[in-house]
Amino acid sequence: MGRSGPAHWRSAGPLLKTQSDSLKLPYPLLSDRPPRTIARYGVLAPDKVRALRAFFLIDQQGIVRKQWLLGLAGDDIVFSSEPIIKAIQELQGKR
Repeated sequence: MGRSGPAHWRSAGPLLKTQSDSLKLPYPLLSDRPPRTIARYGVLAPDKVRALRAFFLIDQQGIVRKQWLLGLAGDDIVFSSEPIIKAIQELQGKR
């Protein structure tokens, strides 16, 4: 599951579905309003409104197995989903 805290909350659902589909992620993206989870994971931007771009791979026991920190929301960030997919496959192979 992915979490996000976009500025325009009402349109977040379709936007997050499009982002998940475009990255070919095998999990949903959710919105975090207010940004409690974002703050707990340490990715709340200094302005306390936006989230830093980040991905966390959390196993079925709730343990963070891997994280990718990419920068501030709104920055031009190019990131392939390949490292995430590979890490998921590696984690699934360890079962």
